[in-house]
Order: sequence, then structure tokens, then C-alpha cells
Amino acid sequence: MSKLNLPPARVSNVLVGIPHRGRSVHHAQHRGAARFPVTPLEYGVMLALVRASGRVMIRDEMRAEVWRTSIAGSNKVEAVVRSLRKKLGAFAPSIETVTGYGYRFNGWKRRT
Repeated sequence: MSKLNLPPARVSNVLVGIPHRGRSVHHAQHRGAARFPVTPLEYGVMLALVRASGRVMIRDEMRAEVWRTSIAGSNKVEAVVRSLRKKLGAFAPSIETVTGYGYRFNGWKRRT
């Protein structure tokens, strides 16, 4: 697998990449609330979803943007989203599953 080269970025105060000891540590952040440390792949998926905010991002599109490949039949996207939701805890509902298509980020939502 090739190394991801995702730049630190800020998108609507949602994602932040912070340099740490010569490497980039990525965080998903909810408007000034606690930061959630995430892997570069999780960061890439979250960044892609935020950039497509409100629009359904199909799995193939996400594979092409984050992994730079279009290999179908892989569950990489699902595994990374599952891990990301686990880390987001109460904010996991922010990543919506659109059955049969992909995922959508439509703003931060907290589990009640």
C-alpha cells in the first residue's frame, strides 16, 4: 500500500492536522470540543466526507480520493469508517450510511 500524503487542513473548523515531532498527527475536531486522534486513513476519509458535506460520497469515489485506487470489492472503506465512528463516540452519527451507495457527512450530530 502506498503512503498517503494528506496535508494538514482546516475545513469549516472540523478537521485539523497538527505537526508533531516531524510528522503529522491528525485530529477530527467538533467545534472547540475534544479532539479525537485519528490515523492518516481515517483523516483522509473524514476530510473527503467533510469536503463533500451534505452529498452522498459513494465508496468508489472515496477509494479513488483517499487510496488513489478504484479496486472494487474491498471493505477498506467500511473498516475505516467503522474505526472512525468508534473513535468519534457520541459523535458517530455524524457519518451517515446511505445503504447501497456510501456515506454522508451532514454536520456534527450527537447520539442522544
